[in-house]
Amino acid sequence: MKFNRIIILILDSAGCGVQPDYKKYHHENCNTLGNIYKNQNNFHLPNLERMGLNKILFDVQNNNSIAGKMMEKSKGNDTFAGVWEMFGIVFNRRFRSEKKGFSQKIIDKINSNLNINIVGNEYISGFKALDKFYVEHVKKVSPILYLADDGVVLLAAHENIFKPNRLNQMSERAADILKDQNISRVISRPFIGSPLNFIRTGNRKDFLTIKNLNNNSILNRLRQNKIKFLTTEHLNNILGGSPDMDYIKGNFNNNDLTKIIIKSLKEYNKKGVLLFCLQDFDMFGHKKDTDGYAKKLIEFDKKLPSIIKFLEKIDFYSGYSVEMAVLLQSVFNLKSSEIAQVYLGKRIHALQSVISLGKMSSNILHTLLRIANDKKRIKIDVNKLPDTLTNFISEDGINFISKKQKIEDKKLPPMISVKNI
Repeated sequence: MKFNRIIILILDSAGCGVQPDYKKYHHENCNTLGNIYKNQNNFHLPNLERMGLNKILFDVQNNNSIAGKMMEKSKGNDTFAGVWEMFGIVFNRRFRSEKKGFSQKIIDKINSNLNINIVGNEYISGFKALDKFYVEHVKKVSPILYLADDGVVLLAAHENIFKPNRLNQMSERAADILKDQNISRVISRPFIGSPLNFIRTGNRKDFLTIKNLNNNSILNRLRQNKIKFLTTEHLNNILGGSPDMDYIKGNFNNNDLTKIIIKSLKEYNKKGVLLFCLQDFDMFGHKKDTDGYAKKLIEFDKKLPSIIKFLEKIDFYSGYSVEMAVLLQSVFNLKSSEIAQVYLGKRIHALQSVISLGKMSSNILHTLLRIANDKKRIKIDVNKLPDTLTNFISEDGINFISKKQKIEDKKLPPMISVKNI
């Protein structure tokens, strides 16, 4: 199967069940989406269900899409391992997952190098860490350090205490200090608000302790083949921030990111891979706010058709083959069952000569061959199709002269990219 563009949308934390080895990572047999369906009255995500969510969750057959569950190979249970595995990097050893903080020796090294006095140093969830250590954070004017599973270290600071840029600088240096401690990344986590009502701001950054991972990944193959890769700043950081990787600067809520996704699909129609992660779900997951999580899922599901419509496009061809191209691609792309062959009998064109009709027929035949080759119905080298047609003309029926005509069957851009008409 051949695609011009591939778009990957990650709904952060929206899981659909566990893998057989789940007990290595947590004790409960969890299923975020399944449990929301179970505990919310009349809950439905009609667009995702049509795309195959019903098959994944409830084993309801769906012939309109391909859907299924993926089994992660990497030893890990974190965004970092999951995203990298999408691009061909498998981690065979799990990152640090001790349920405790660092030794005092390591904390002393961080304090000495950054000229700070770390607060916290516990394995604890984010909002609990902010509430527990906020008073000490203000008193010592020093960031809160806390740890999560799979080698994630977070440095958090209220934006009134540390400006985000300064916190980012400290987090980057901390990542270098901790590179030999089986850590995957250090996250800079600025926040605002007051105890029991803190809000994580969009100034977060991730700093990896492992360098040059993308050299052995699919990202490198995309680069070598000059295929565009577009993502957001958050995922760009997780993927190592290669200089030739295009990313959209900033951190976005689901609504704003959906607008960016649609804008990107409108503006970019060449070969490319687009990767986006909608993160609002994760925040409600950490707070165990089922109602809020369900609301965000419904919001996304309602916006999904506005994304999909920019993926379902039919290419238009120049010349005389427009109708043939639309007809063929309606059959191939849209799986139309309403199109049938009809015999119209003999037709004589009253306005065009045989020579003109020959050129039109060649144009239509070229387009038919190109589309059939694209859809893998035949296998030909379309670059070797002749670009001229030779007609032999006779006025007396005995003597003939040759006349060459240029055949044009160029593909036109989709209508959504045509501007300033």
